[in-house]
Amino acid sequence: MPSRLNEVQSQVSDSDDEEIDGYKESKTQKYLISMIISYAVCLCPLMILRLAKLEVSETYENSRHFDLTFMICVWLAFVPTVTTPLLFVAWNSDSSTKDRIRSYFKRTKVTAEQATRTVSTEGLAARNSIYTVQESIPA
Repeated sequence: MPSRLNEVQSQVSDSDDEEIDGYKESKTQKYLISMIISYAVCLCPLMILRLAKLEVSETYENSRHFDLTFMICVWLAFVPTVTTPLLFVAWNSDSSTKDRIRSYFKRTKVTAEQATRTVSTEGLAARNSIYTVQESIPA
């Protein structure tokens, strides 16, 4: 009888592992696809510019435009060096860490809104005090 119980428990635990692995697998695929798409989107303008440079001749009049466009495309091509580590951290962090980061940004947003309200209220009070002072001065 105990052996039958062990067989049932092992079958249940195997199916749980498969479900967990399915979730982890889909999460992994989502983040890897995001990384690949960010590389493709950021490197595409630079590669198109390199191909266009083969067909368009660079002259003194348009060299400034070429240089500016090339600089913008190179900076855009470096964006994945920032996005990839951020996606990697998001991929490997647990839900409590993500919730803590979200709460930090929510708290910052509320603080910024409150600061805006405070400044606008102070500005309104200062403007009203100026009108009061001007009205009290005899002409």
